[in-house]
Amino acid sequence: MSTKTATITSPPRVREAEGRQATVKICGISQPEHALLAARHGADMVGLVFAPSRRQVSVETAQQITQAVAALDRKPLLVGVFVNETLARVLAIARQVGLDTIQLSGDESPEYVAECRRHYPVIRAVRFPSGTELQDALRLLETYEPAIPRATGRLRFLVDAHQPGEYGGTGRVADWPLAAELSSHYDIVLAGGLDPSNVANAVAQVSPWCVDVSSGVESGGVKDPLLIKKFLLAAKPAFREDLQ
Repeated sequence: MSTKTATITSPPRVREAEGRQATVKICGISQPEHALLAARHGADMVGLVFAPSRRQVSVETAQQITQAVAALDRKPLLVGVFVNETLARVLAIARQVGLDTIQLSGDESPEYVAECRRHYPVIRAVRFPSGTELQDALRLLETYEPAIPRATGRLRFLVDAHQPGEYGGTGRVADWPLAAELSSHYDIVLAGGLDPSNVANAVAQVSPWCVDVSSGVESGGVKDPLLIKKFLLAAKPAFREDLQ
């Protein structure tokens, strides 16, 4: 699919959620009951994958998830995950579903990100090959800085494990030392290989803005309610300690 920038005539959207402090994102949610469970145990974001994968959700299912969490007193942000999709379709799905944030996890250009950022807060996924030096990583992230209009908030970067040919959800651990260095320059979402047993250590070592989990809360490729609860119970206190 092409990532060619589309011309969109609708005005930029004002999102109150942009300034909200997020800490934990449960990604790859495909059932309303799992979204509700995650929200009730403190998830700040719920990720809905629209890219081709075993975790892909239809627009109809995503709408059901939106409706399920709408009545909660503490509603998590709904993040739509896209890979190399046309911008027109990304924005159409975002409007249909009622997404709060867009996560771009493919090969989208800085220009594409900038155009998307005019309409929604964006999390840009990046993956660094083993041995990447800090200055090389910073040079890559700096190419996206023109995509951050000062009046519309900050672009966030999701640091995931590098696996050639894959766009996420591999269960491989990301480069924590590099992510820790980047976290002093940008708001970093740490993803890749996190689970209930290592997330507290990840928060302590990396000091990310947010942690993101998908395969680490699954059993047999399916979201496991017990693992979701265990992850949140481990991650939330770790963030509180990290801020002290």
